[in-house]
Amino acid sequence: MKNKEKLRKLKNLMYKYPNINGMYPKEHIKRHKDKITEKDSKFSKKYVDKINDIYDIYSIADDLKMTEKELKIMWINMSKERQENKAEYKKKPLKEGRDNKDVLVGSGSSQRGWLRYPSKKRSLSTWKKFYKLFPQVAIEDGFDGKTSKKMK
Repeated sequence: MKNKEKLRKLKNLMYKYPNINGMYPKEHIKRHKDKITEKDSKFSKKYVDKINDIYDIYSIADDLKMTEKELKIMWINMSKERQENKAEYKKKPLKEGRDNKDVLVGSGSSQRGWLRYPSKKRSLSTWKKFYKLFPQVAIEDGFDGKTSKKMK
């Protein structure tokens, strides 16, 4: 495995198992790894996978000749990145607005080339909102702030 691939796997495992306070103690992980290899049936598969992955973090770091300090800094940075991403993904999507309430609707990828003009009987404020949303149409219709060709 090349160094670039090893570094990628290392970051992936650090992202998967965050540790904000620093690192899992290397000796602690080694002891648990030894207990797991004794085929003790009291450990769950999820726990065994976690210990094996964390042990892989240390072994990859040793292969890359990283110092303990570099590993700790990298692990903290990956944990912070995970927290930020998690907070970003938890946000609710913005509610889509309505076109007659001064907010553009949709992505603008419609196949139709025409606009929904307000009815002629609508108030001046509705027309102002419409022309605010579509300023190029306001120029074409000759809207001066009070009236246009399409209004009456």
